Amino acid sequence: MGFGPVGSVIDHNLACLPVGGRAAMMDAMPTNVALGCRCGRVRGLALGVSPDSTGHVVCYCDDCQAFARFLELPGIMDARGGTDIFQVPPARVRITEGLDGLECMRLSEKGLLRWYARCCRTPIGNTVSARVPFIGIIHAFRSREGDAPPRNDMLAKPVGIFGRSAIGGTPPDVHPRAPTALTRDTRSRSSDGGSAGRAGRPRSSTRALVRPGLSPRS
Repeated sequence: MGFGPVGSVIDHNLACLPVGGRAAMMDAMPTNVALGCRCGRVRGLALGVSPDSTGHVVCYCDDCQAFARFLELPGIMDARGGTDIFQVPPARVRITEGLDGLECMRLSEKGLLRWYARCCRTPIGNTVSARVPFIGIIHAFRSREGDAPPRNDMLAKPVGIFGRSAIGGTPPDVHPRAPTALTRDTRSRSSDGGSAGRAGRPRSSTRALVRPGLSPRS
């Protein structure tokens, strides 16, 4: 009931727009994206996703390819070894079911924390550390409707990175490494993305994904 006035203002503004502008405004509005592993035991939400607030990459790096091989599941990588990932602050991610089913591993002592569902080995996402509020959610953890692929209209066009590690050489229009502008944008989104915390306090920490007693496996 408390959202009524806000909703009325939005409805009024949309009604005053021409059809094309109305569609553009609706496309730009943040969306909550349903998350889930392949078997459905681990579920969650990514909050406030929009092209302006979310990074979107296809990563061809050696470590992302190694993680996909570790999980031994088809469909994580594309034919050139790329993994589709969208990037948000951890404070905007909620695991609503199956929290005790999370597993974490590292490919090296200082490597990324790579999360997956123990039940069906679906990859969930990658984090750096509790001091770096950032998670890259892997496309395989986005909920599907039947056999349809996850929607991409709420995400910006993906940027291909680390193409020098791609299978068969660097694909067209893919950066050989990670462009500086992309790194800067990711840090900016992470630093101001904690607004989903309780009582208005930022809660951008990878601890939101860590349960007691869970330690990464190298």
